[in-house]
Amino acid sequence: QLKQKNKAATGGFFFFFVLLMITNVLHAQLITGRTRDVKTKDNIPFVSIALFDASMEKILSGTTSDEEGLFSLAWERTDSIKIRVSAIGYETQIVDGVPVAGKELPLGNIDLVPATYGLEGVTVEAGRVRAQVDGGNTSYLVNRNMDNASHTGVDILKLIPGVQVDVMQNISLEGKNNIVIYVNGREYDKSFLNQLNASQIDKVEILNQPSAQYDGSAEGVINIVLKKDSATGLQGHLYGEIPLSSSEIFSFPSYSINYNRGKFNFFTSYNGEFRYFDVDEKYQRIYDTRSGEQQIQSSQLVRQQNWSHKFYYGMDYHINSKNQLNFYGFLNPYSQEFNGVSELMKTGSDPLEWNAEKKENDRNLAGLFSVYYKHKLNESSGHEFSVDAGYYEMNGSNTVRFVDDENGHDLVNHVNPGHQEITAKMDYVLPFSENIRLTAGGQTRYRQLSYGDDGNSEYENQTGALYASLQFIKGKTELQTGVRYEHSQSSAAGEGFSQKFNKLLPTLAVFHKLSDQGSLKLTGRSFVNYPAFYHLNTSVVWDDPFFKRSGNAQLNTSTGYSAELEYTHRFENHFVSTRLFYLQNTDVINTLMVLDSDGVFENTLHNSGDVVRAGIQLSGAFSIGKRGGLQPFIRIFQVSTSPNAKAMEAGVESRRQMAVASGLSAYYTLGGGFTSSVVVQYSSPVNNIQDNYFEGTQYFVSLEKDLGKGFKVGAVSAVPFTGKLTYQGSEIDATDFSSNYRGQILTSQVPFWLKISYNFSAGETRKRIERNVEEPVSKSKKGF
Repeated sequence: QLKQKNKAATGGFFFFFVLLMITNVLHAQLITGRTRDVKTKDNIPFVSIALFDASMEKILSGTTSDEEGLFSLAWERTDSIKIRVSAIGYETQIVDGVPVAGKELPLGNIDLVPATYGLEGVTVEAGRVRAQVDGGNTSYLVNRNMDNASHTGVDILKLIPGVQVDVMQNISLEGKNNIVIYVNGREYDKSFLNQLNASQIDKVEILNQPSAQYDGSAEGVINIVLKKDSATGLQGHLYGEIPLSSSEIFSFPSYSINYNRGKFNFFTSYNGEFRYFDVDEKYQRIYDTRSGEQQIQSSQLVRQQNWSHKFYYGMDYHINSKNQLNFYGFLNPYSQEFNGVSELMKTGSDPLEWNAEKKENDRNLAGLFSVYYKHKLNESSGHEFSVDAGYYEMNGSNTVRFVDDENGHDLVNHVNPGHQEITAKMDYVLPFSENIRLTAGGQTRYRQLSYGDDGNSEYENQTGALYASLQFIKGKTELQTGVRYEHSQSSAAGEGFSQKFNKLLPTLAVFHKLSDQGSLKLTGRSFVNYPAFYHLNTSVVWDDPFFKRSGNAQLNTSTGYSAELEYTHRFENHFVSTRLFYLQNTDVINTLMVLDSDGVFENTLHNSGDVVRAGIQLSGAFSIGKRGGLQPFIRIFQVSTSPNAKAMEAGVESRRQMAVASGLSAYYTLGGGFTSSVVVQYSSPVNNIQDNYFEGTQYFVSLEKDLGKGFKVGAVSAVPFTGKLTYQGSEIDATDFSSNYRGQILTSQVPFWLKISYNFSAGETRKRIERNVEEPVSKSKKGF
């Protein structure tokens, strides 16, 4: 009965909004058209459409063309109007029109003439407005100087305020790690960004409060918009990184090739990851017993050897103008190994010295295959739906041995992980008018995780979601509201564990343009954080005779909500943003360390309590003359932690702390084809439920040289003159023990590596099919 009442209430909610939308749309005339290149007749996406009065002195409304070059906007009056159509690289056109009440005003194909730019044109492009706000998105525009300082999409992200990219190319947004990457509005995995040439990118859109249409656990969205939404008959990209020292190898090579023939596009690409360097992990733990103080000091000096080869393949089939079909997949062998020596010394009443050789063997093979179909019900208005289905599988084998020849205290950890996943998703877009749009959809996922030599199933999970989002624009105000329903059912064999989860996740965003320069935005949302599969692995791993760790198959889903109030201001080519924020996480998944009766430290994942963050954020994008740019970011906030009953049993107490997260990027064109850039990232220690977590400051210095004809070379140094980098550390001050841990990368005094990229294209253009690509995470990445 309760479910029936909820369904009835939900149905009444949507009926009310549909009625409201229909009432508004009946009074508006729809102005439609398509933007094309006058020579090639190819559609031109993302063209600016501005509606003016007859005198061209007052702007009345505006929009942009979509991926197909189509646009539509609603206008309620019947006076004579003028439509200005403008795009970078094309001559601006002015089109006259007289709307008729209750009828559509079709402008047809608007053919734009390519503009011829000399040196002055390049100067204008470098002086583009740095950023602009449109509804819930903040768009940072990529100029020629940023392109000169970058090779790939990852390099461009380093120059966006609030986006952090570390040495290992892990991407976070304003301190949040669960970030979804989109390219031209379609989801891709993060490694895809290395395939993008920096010169392809027009702007980077940041959505720090995802709406209902995004996954309920997404903490932020980065959408990269390309300048051209097409690929030539044969298009290629090659990118390589060459380390100049064998001490540290950070290399992420890639290639991509696209070929089209008739109605088909065939494509393949590759992303490699090579992370070879020395790691020194040390900890000190002190505790009291009846016999007095005991102290354990441990050190692992190992060589991190991580490699991955990811081969993508796929095909687009353009059935006709309204129907598209895509096949996509990848094959990914990879390994994460740490080999070296481990030393431990225990002092006190029962001393022990332990020296062992660490030997690890890790092999994994993952693969994905998926199919995607899109149908356009109405090309001019954007009325369409799409379906996506895929299958993912990963199998691996990992063995870690600590061999102590002197005392015979050998340790062996072995696990054979397996992960299978089946997904299906449908999205539907219904634009009632230029000012009102409904987006709805649903998805389902079945996942199975297995561990052990026999491959028996240890964990199963079924999730489903339904969502609806309504966008309404009136004058200078935009309202977007939505709701997402998440359902999850999990069970763990051998654990006697079964769990169900149901949650409604509302979202709200209100944007108001105060003037041509300033705007105000209020956002709020509820979200969930599901435990990752490696969090649920109950296999016990021993790192030394006195320390073991494991996951927890009975972890609950964590929930939370956030609210933000942001003011943005643009002046000349500069942009600044000021934001107040509040973020609360309930039942956060965190590690708890306890000391058992045998003097062994156990590190286990639990739902440990609540964490609240509240503070202020300042960021900006400033031009340095016509040749450079400066992008600062700082986040000052208070962290308040409240342990639950489980954490309080471990002696954890409530805490408060002020914290800072900051970043700074800058670039400058030196002339002669040379461009330099600097990136700095710093965060102060932050309280988790039990420990204080910290990382070292990271900074990069690079110099790029454009050789012309598609070739570019560069030299990069990361964290020079330090000899080491703390990639993670933690401190715990519990009632019965204290712990201090620090993991460091050992580097050369000036670590350097070279970059080289080459891009080519030939033949007639062919539009690529855009689609969602979602990759499951099977294993945690070890080390840095």
